[in-house]
Amino acid sequence: MGGGPRFINLFSNSRGIKLSGSSFTENAAQGTAIGGLTVEGGVGTYTFTLTDDAGGKVQVAGANGENLQVGATLSAAGSFSITVHADNGAGSTFDKTFLITALASAAGPSLDFSDPDNSMYIPGFT
Repeated sequence: MGGGPRFINLFSNSRGIKLSGSSFTENAAQGTAIGGLTVEGGVGTYTFTLTDDAGGKVQVAGANGENLQVGATLSAAGSFSITVHADNGAGSTFDKTFLITALASAAGPSLDFSDPDNSMYIPGFT
C-alpha cells in the first residue's frame, strides 16, 4: 500500500432506490399517492416495477412507474413490505425492499340524525 492519504467513502449507502413517502390511511382508494420513486447515484432514466406488491396493496404509475400508489387490495392498519426494481435499460439495475404503513383512520362512527333512534327531543332546547 502506498504512503499517500487514504479516503473512505462515507456516502456509499446513498446509491440506490429512494422513496419519498411510505404511509397512507387504511382503506384508501386505489390510486391514492404514497410516494415518489427515484434512483440516487444512477445514470440515465430508470423504469420502476414491483417484484413484490404485497398481494396488490400497492401499484406503480406514471410514465416510468415513478409514482407509488395504493393498489386494488384494501389494507387494514398495519405495515407490510414491498420490493421495487429499477432498470435504466443499459445494464444498471437496483432492487430495494421498503416497509409501507397503512395508518389507522382517525374518523369515528357517524350517526344519521334523520333516524329517530339517533335523535333526541329536549323540550325548550333549540
